[in-house]
Amino acid sequence: MIMPAFPESVPLLYVVRHGRTLWNDQGRFQGLADIDLNDEGRAEAVAAGLRLRSLLNDRDQTIDQFDILSSRLIRAQNTAEILCQVNGSEVSRIRFDQRLGELSFGEWEGMTTLEVKSRFPALRKQRKTDRWNFRPPGGESYADATPRIKNMFLDFRRPSILVCHTGVMRIILHLLGKMPESDASIHVIGHGDILIWSDGRLICDESPLQM
Repeated sequence: MIMPAFPESVPLLYVVRHGRTLWNDQGRFQGLADIDLNDEGRAEAVAAGLRLRSLLNDRDQTIDQFDILSSRLIRAQNTAEILCQVNGSEVSRIRFDQRLGELSFGEWEGMTTLEVKSRFPALRKQRKTDRWNFRPPGGESYADATPRIKNMFLDFRRPSILVCHTGVMRIILHLLGKMPESDASIHVIGHGDILIWSDGRLICDESPLQM
């Protein structure tokens, strides 16, 4: 497959992970399963909205200067709505982009890590060996999803706020942060964490990422 040329200049981005769900608390592979925020997740989304407001204020920016894009999955959609409400912006401004959806875990979705270990012991060991290229049965790998994220960047013309998922953010760590695939695939990203792409570098809540 011929990969799209990577854009020379990606506009200013704030990339926010959605808040927590019940499946997150239960340690289940979530993927494309459409699980809503729980109470803690909504509180995390509010906290992320307040942190985003602080980041914008520090840069003399307002949320209305940004396009707001979200995954269609309900946990991201509701996080995006809360970000807008906290920052005094219309929820109707949110645009949904399928490319921001989480990586599919295929047959593993809804299963806990222990259940996967029990039912797919050989595949779980294979995943540990090469997480970037590993594809669960019926699912997709980070490598599979990378072209859609590259293509998404080609469409960006204005500063944007993105609300998405761990898998997408790990690919962004690799593409924009130049983080090695093996490191990006295991990098811990908390619920409500914010990555910022500004002036040619990727930072996390104003702290430079350690590569």
